[in-house]
Amino acid sequence: MINTYGYSDGLLSNSMLQAAIVCPLKYKLSYLDRKRPYDGKLFDATSIGTVVHKALELAENDPTEALRVFWEQIISLVGEELAGDAKSLMRLVISAREDVAKDGEKWGRVYKAPEMTSFWKKKYSGLDRLLANLDSRVEAKVKDSVWDLPFSQLVLRGLVSLANWPNMRIGEQLGAEVVISGLLGPEDSQQMVVGTIDRLEQREGGVAICDYKTGAFAYTADKVVNSDQFGTYHRLVEQEMNLKVVEWVLYDLFSNNTIRIEPTSKMLDAFDARFSNNLRYFKQVETMFGKVEVPVPAGSSYKTGCPCVFARTGDCNFYVS
Repeated sequence: MINTYGYSDGLLSNSMLQAAIVCPLKYKLSYLDRKRPYDGKLFDATSIGTVVHKALELAENDPTEALRVFWEQIISLVGEELAGDAKSLMRLVISAREDVAKDGEKWGRVYKAPEMTSFWKKKYSGLDRLLANLDSRVEAKVKDSVWDLPFSQLVLRGLVSLANWPNMRIGEQLGAEVVISGLLGPEDSQQMVVGTIDRLEQREGGVAICDYKTGAFAYTADKVVNSDQFGTYHRLVEQEMNLKVVEWVLYDLFSNNTIRIEPTSKMLDAFDARFSNNLRYFKQVETMFGKVEVPVPAGSSYKTGCPCVFARTGDCNFYVS
């Protein structure tokens, strides 16, 4: 029986399937052994995404309330004093970023990382020291915490994402954090699959499946076109909710970039082929646990990802350009 962390037992999520494919050991440790290193104390790019998701789930059309929900979560983590200091410093940081942007306009430049410019380093090095001090105090406050990204960077990423949201929003929200499950896959490897859709929006003739991202690097249209996450949600929404999906939307909040894709039969055929192959492989992986050591790609000299060279040459019929 699959032990799905966060869902009922026996359900397979897209993230679980991807983990099993890329590194079966990661899947085993995460979902079978249920190992949670630094559980609740590991802070990375996904951490602030969770905070932003909560704010938009509860107040997607009220920026003031969304900010309140955002800071409420920060206060629960670090306390009133540190959260208050963070608020004050973030006002200075946002003002400084605007100052850098204006300087860039003089030279016809757009700075994607204002804090890395020479202008910032010359003018705002003192602010950097204040932020570093705040980060140190937060790390001391949250005992046994591990920070892949400094606290101040995570907070800034969240605030910028929320500030960008009102002008990015396209349509009326029909549902938020929609948990959906159903039986998918080929007859020889069918599986109960589950997922949580960030947002469903109304469209003429159907609905749009929307996903929020808060990462530092902007997504591309090709990545969305070939997204197994969107493909899985598409099949589940049409099968389990009897709604026609007419658009996939990725709200890349921190980058202030919206990617809109109209799903085609070619895209969905490619997804179905990938998904079928992946499920068959997953069934094989399952049989290995407890019998043989599972393969581990750690330290591999090749890039475990897609697209590879065969996608560019057209030899791979699972990838759509």
